[in-house]
Amino acid sequence: MKLMKQKLTKVEKNMNQTDWIKNLIEGGFNEKIANVPIDERTMLVGADLSNMDLSKSRMHGCDLTGANLSNSRFDGYQLSGCRLELARMDNIELIDDYWKPTIETIKHLWLDANTWNEFRSTNKISLLDGVNFKNANFGGKDLTDLFFGAAMLNKAIFEKTILTRTSFRNAHLNGASFLNCTLSSTNFETAHLENCDFSHTIQDHVFFQWATLTDANFENSKLEKVDLSDTHAQRVNFGSCNMQFVLFYNSKLNDANFEKTTLNDCKFLNADITGTRF
Repeated sequence: MKLMKQKLTKVEKNMNQTDWIKNLIEGGFNEKIANVPIDERTMLVGADLSNMDLSKSRMHGCDLTGANLSNSRFDGYQLSGCRLELARMDNIELIDDYWKPTIETIKHLWLDANTWNEFRSTNKISLLDGVNFKNANFGGKDLTDLFFGAAMLNKAIFEKTILTRTSFRNAHLNGASFLNCTLSSTNFETAHLENCDFSHTIQDHVFFQWATLTDANFENSKLEKVDLSDTHAQRVNFGSCNMQFVLFYNSKLNDANFEKTTLNDCKFLNADITGTRF
């Protein structure tokens, strides 16, 4: 699934933070923000949005890093899709308390690994759909059972992260690093994984069907019962891997590298291996 690229009009291109806040207060924000791609919604970073009624503002996907949201009123669904790194959130009010546990989860996800893992041990909210966490560092965190469906996670860091049953279905992870991760029953179906680093990983029952993996690196990894069927895996480096029961049905493996890789019961039915090195 391809990300639809919105087109900024001349109006949005010329707006500064003061203009955006004025639109939040006086109206017009929802119409204008709809023209801004999620990964470009940084206009409210560090903004003072305190003591406002923003319950009708469609802020989903906005980067609110360092913003002051204290004593303001929000639509819980819209806030649950925002980046809340270092945001001040004293006495915020949600029009729907259903989203309160999710927002607490997002707040803690930006804290250090020990604080997050302690919080996660007693809080099992798992749905973080469509969040904008580009460039985030999740190193050393336990992300077991979290669902990052359609999330923006380009260039995020997951080094030494626990990813048991974590779902990244249809997420955007281009340039992300999974160095030294253990992945078990992790789901990357239809995900965008160009230039990702999966080197030195241990993967068991991982699902990559229909994902785009162009130029990714799996070097020195152990893969068992991993499904890479129907993937775009051109120029992927699978060198020096140990693979058992790995499926590559119908995959595009043009110019991929499997040199010094052990392949036990791996299946390449209908795969395109033009230029692939074994």
